[in-house]
Amino acid sequence: MADYREYRFRSACGALELFARDYPGNSPAAPALLLMHGLTRNSADFEPMAQWLAGPYRLIVPDIRGRGLSQRDPVPANYRPDIYAGDMFALLDGLRLDQAGLIGTSMGGMIAMTMAFIAAN
Repeated sequence: MADYREYRFRSACGALELFARDYPGNSPAAPALLLMHGLTRNSADFEPMAQWLAGPYRLIVPDIRGRGLSQRDPVPANYRPDIYAGDMFALLDGLRLDQAGLIGTSMGGMIAMTMAFIAAN
């Protein structure tokens, strides 16, 4: 099992405490990858993948709001890809990462596409 540190951060709106696993790379210059899970999943889904990628890459693996160790949002309308993307940008900003590769399964893929759209505009 690859070792990670727990990272707590505020949602983009500032109202929620969210959780991410931060697997450090072998060097401070290791490229970062943001791995985002599917709709009913959590960060633990990527643990098998982390065994292979941790080291050459720095892996940032969040629990999207309302899942895993992240707080639940009492406002149902806040469970949508653009809100999630804002949270992911807040995560990257908090870690002082200017860029990261994006990997997502199912809903995580939709978040990655939303992030790419936002970053391009």
